[in-house]
Amino acid sequence: MFNKNFLYLNVIFFGILDEISNLALFAVPIKAIKIIDNGKVFTPISELLSNVGITIITNRDQYLVLSVIFICLVIGKLIIKIIKNELVKKLKLRKLKKIFELNNKIDHSKETLNKQLKVIDQFINFRTTLIFSAILLLFIISYDFLLSLILILSCILNYFVTTKITSYINSKEKESDLNLNIFYLNKVKYDYEIRDHIKPIINTLTMFFIMTSVLIREELSISIILIFLIRKYLNQINNLIMSISGKSDFKKSLINQIKNILKINY
Repeated sequence: MFNKNFLYLNVIFFGILDEISNLALFAVPIKAIKIIDNGKVFTPISELLSNVGITIITNRDQYLVLSVIFICLVIGKLIIKIIKNELVKKLKLRKLKKIFELNNKIDHSKETLNKQLKVIDQFINFRTTLIFSAILLLFIISYDFLLSLILILSCILNYFVTTKITSYINSKEKESDLNLNIFYLNKVKYDYEIRDHIKPIINTLTMFFIMTSVLIREELSISIILIFLIRKYLNQINNLIMSISGKSDFKKSLINQIKNILKINY
């Protein structure tokens, strides 16, 4: 049991590293282009490298250093991805072997086996996204409290709106279970796909409030890269909320999920 739990924790750890590498591969090139375009030596880079005896004098020197950073990022991303995939393969092979050993007389269908493998992916992805989202939120809180407050409120709003609409739709579907005609009449009448429009609307409103907060506080300067990252990972957080919103007891579900991160008993 300990080995299996340790393996799951390793997969989640490398999953978080994978998300961080994705963030770096998005943010670093944009920042690098801005630095090179500026034509001046970027002080934080020159000071950091001076500690290891490397002196940057010209923009060309800076270009070479950033090129090495690009290569390291790409190689690091590939290594992390390979390790993560290998760990996931081990988990899936263990699961399949266990199924075959316990039920060797049963002819398993492809659908059943695919479902078992999909459960593992969902188990890992949920916990990876949850932990990475928490890390990202802590970073934003340390960067700017008002900015983090806007993001938290947007996630809460997304959860409550999604939950209410999901509950309403489910009640209508239950009312229509015994009558196919009523089911499809309600489906057209109430447009159940409205749930798909909640996330982009709330995300856009969130960016509007962030823009307003920047305008109000004229001394605040927010990097455009940070705004893009907020937009990108806000989608992930909202997808996480969407996956939980259909459950009747959100608090209990979330607490159980967090407990399972520390004690994996899959």
